[in-house]
Amino acid sequence: MLKISKYIGIVFLFIAIFCNIKFAFAEDNSKVRGIERPIFLTIAASNKDDDKLDHGIYIFNIHCASDGCSLERISMNECVNDKNGSLSFTPTVDSWVSWAGSLEANLNDNVLELDVFERTPHSSPAKIKLELDFSNTQSVQIKSFKATGFFNSKKWPGTDRVEFVPLPGDQTKQLNCPVFLPGITSEKK
Repeated sequence: MLKISKYIGIVFLFIAIFCNIKFAFAEDNSKVRGIERPIFLTIAASNKDDDKLDHGIYIFNIHCASDGCSLERISMNECVNDKNGSLSFTPTVDSWVSWAGSLEANLNDNVLELDVFERTPHSSPAKIKLELDFSNTQSVQIKSFKATGFFNSKKWPGTDRVEFVPLPGDQTKQLNCPVFLPGITSEKK
């Protein structure tokens, strides 16, 4: 009798684990709506009032499919005095993913909207809105981009919010300061 109840307990445990896994996947899919084919986008942006790109350049990489989305923001040219007293910047990468609860995506017709939860899944989200062109079967084209409500990373943990706008057309930019590359200082014998 003890063996039978032990086996019944194990069966119920496996059923519970299976159901929890299935529920987790179902919950994840609810964070991505309307996306039926993969979307891979890269766009460069700046702070709204920074036409000369003197206070930062931001590369947004967006990857979405029916099972999830990810957003990566690479920050460059945010010049500050480094530990040696020279003006430089260290590139940073911030990322958010739907399966971790930090990103939600909704594609409605040709408009992709992303809710980006920078601090916690329950915080007020930053918003990215992209108008897309799906007429090219090889790749999706971006017609418009707007990103609002991101926290100003230079004033952490402040509440200042930043708006990013796309760069007009493809560009090149000589950066305002060199890249600071933190390394390891070894003691010489």
